[in-house]
Amino acid sequence: MVFSDTITKVIAEFEENARKKNIALVFKNDVPAGVSVRGDAEKLYEVAVNLIDNAIKYSPEGSVDIKLVSTEKGGAKSLLFSVADKGIGIGKEDISKLFIKFARSEEARKIRPDGMGIGLYFVKKIVEDHKGKVWVESAGVGYGSTFFVELPLS
Repeated sequence: MVFSDTITKVIAEFEENARKKNIALVFKNDVPAGVSVRGDAEKLYEVAVNLIDNAIKYSPEGSVDIKLVSTEKGGAKSLLFSVADKGIGIGKEDISKLFIKFARSEEARKIRPDGMGIGLYFVKKIVEDHKGKVWVESAGVGYGSTFFVELPLS
């Protein structure tokens, strides 16, 4: 499947929600045409939906920067998908819990008390089922966050 097509579709679906919050969805695709990943298109679509939707939900305004690049480490080629926001950020104490079922950061609970804490758990499960990796980086509360998904190329 061509993952860049999936990202383009998800961005189109969320543009109106983002616009209502004065958030620009900026997509930078540095993957050559025709590069694809092997996997379940519907499940990988859910990964993109969850990460982009969360970036919009937890950002008051600004931009969400979405990137796709191809990488190579030790002869293994992969696709790196990232979603960076300028939202609430994540404290160091919460980063290790984010991908655990029903776990949520304190800041996320304040903004969206109705969340269940299963979205990122499912993202991790799907990515790992596709032999990939998922992680997050944040300078802390108030500094936004960047979620990364690395998937092997087919």
